[in-house]
Amino acid sequence: MSMKSQIAALEKAVQALFDLTHDEVTSLIVSAVNTYGKTPDWLLTYVSTAKFASKAISAAINVLTACCASDCSELIRELVPSKARPGSLV
Repeated sequence: MSMKSQIAALEKAVQALFDLTHDEVTSLIVSAVNTYGKTPDWLLTYVSTAKFASKAISAAINVLTACCASDCSELIRELVPSKARPGSLV
């Protein structure tokens, strides 16, 4: 592997780690728990939309795919936008 491709792979790994640990959902839930003492049902419904989760889900899928020695497609499946609930994934 050339130095350039090693750097590109490292940049992707760092970005994936950042995406997994700095998502908007976590900060919203922490704020809600600090404010309400729990996570309200309406907030869980709101943050379960694809708008919030897709970046973290994509990063998690990339990490699983890169780290598994065998095929993990049964575990990760495929991200498909929902027709019944716009903004969500199935």
